[in-house]
Amino acid sequence: MRILIVSFGSTGDVRPYVALARGLLDLGYEITVATHRSFESLVRENGAAFLPIYGDPIEIVHSPEGLEWLASAGNPLLFGLGLRRLFRSLAIRCGTDCWEAAQGKDAIITSRLAVGVAFHVAEKLKVPLIQAYLQPTFDTTEFPDVHIFSRNRGSMLNRLSHMVSLWFFWAGLQKESCAFRKDLLALPCLSLRETVRQVRHLSTPKLVGISPRLISKPRDWGADFHVTGYWFLPETTWQPGARLLDFLSSGKPPVTVGFGSMNNEDREMTGELVVRALREVECRGVLLSGWGGLSCTENSDDMLVLEGAPHSWLFPRSAAVVHHAGVGTTGECLRSGVAAVPVPFFGDQLYWAWKLHALGVGTSPIPRKRLTQLDLQNAIRTAISNQDLRRRAKDLGRQIMDEDGVGTASTIIDNYLQGRGIAPNSLPNSLMTEAKED
Repeated sequence: MRILIVSFGSTGDVRPYVALARGLLDLGYEITVATHRSFESLVRENGAAFLPIYGDPIEIVHSPEGLEWLASAGNPLLFGLGLRRLFRSLAIRCGTDCWEAAQGKDAIITSRLAVGVAFHVAEKLKVPLIQAYLQPTFDTTEFPDVHIFSRNRGSMLNRLSHMVSLWFFWAGLQKESCAFRKDLLALPCLSLRETVRQVRHLSTPKLVGISPRLISKPRDWGADFHVTGYWFLPETTWQPGARLLDFLSSGKPPVTVGFGSMNNEDREMTGELVVRALREVECRGVLLSGWGGLSCTENSDDMLVLEGAPHSWLFPRSAAVVHHAGVGTTGECLRSGVAAVPVPFFGDQLYWAWKLHALGVGTSPIPRKRLTQLDLQNAIRTAISNQDLRRRAKDLGRQIMDEDGVGTASTIIDNYLQGRGIAPNSLPNSLMTEAKED
């Protein structure tokens, strides 16, 4: 059986779906991952076929429109409108690529952002659409939509926040969805109300790829909903360079600082602030420049600047991790068993930052807009010296390491598809290998 997995976004948005692809490959399915060109090698190295989706997320966050969007992070409404404008400009091209990638596939697995086009493609092809999300954005009274509220607001507001988020998402794509359906798919337009109704009532599995130790399955979710555990790729075979190895072996474990795909116009100032804070508490630092969240050109005996390194390799070798609390980075930090210093920029990062603090494995969040040297150095000092916090982080890390989110999610998908009478592809191994390499 041939399955298409569609994911848009940054590294943290795509890597979990590559991990899920590996799990399904192990069960005998033919998997194609449709995502941005910059992730082609990651997809192919893990055995799945690759097809490109329009848009380069690095270019987007460095564009004037992307910088304006990120600068609006302090205002949830402006931030949401900015994201909607960015995605609307890409929607038709992404939809066309998704349509082409889905030809000949028997099922589609979609991320939260990609569902805006994958839903229509699955309807046209009459194939199952499985929603596999990294955030628990299906409506419930037990916690809010993570993009709207960072903490529980009570059952009524929690439920309302999920509905507002769903309607806001689809309302922003209404014009593009209608054009896509009519011009490319030869389908009639759906009203906003009907689109939301159909998406909410899909009878296919709905998966959330986070640990149930962060959020357990709500009592008002039905049998189709599953909190599976994180979707991690296997331990990396990545080999560090001599410069990193020498730095790590030359002193105490450093504090790793990185803001992933985040970008901001004052990244040099941020880099200077981070270095001063680390030195004030007499900590060595590994600074990950990422996509531009911080910039620092200083390599010295106590500071090492890298563009990036696999979190699964670097974080366990760190004394603590200062990060933006993106869902992917949060999962890797939790798995590593080290204390977190969350510095959220916007959106669901605020939710995960507070969740780390509530679990007792992270310091109190410092929103990026309010980041000061004093607050950062105090948080780092707490993260490296508070033994209770460090013990809880280590204990939770061991528990998450024992989970098998990929195996659980793959089994749920396999059971569903086999229950529909759709078995994994039975091509001979040689032909399956050729198909994966196409």
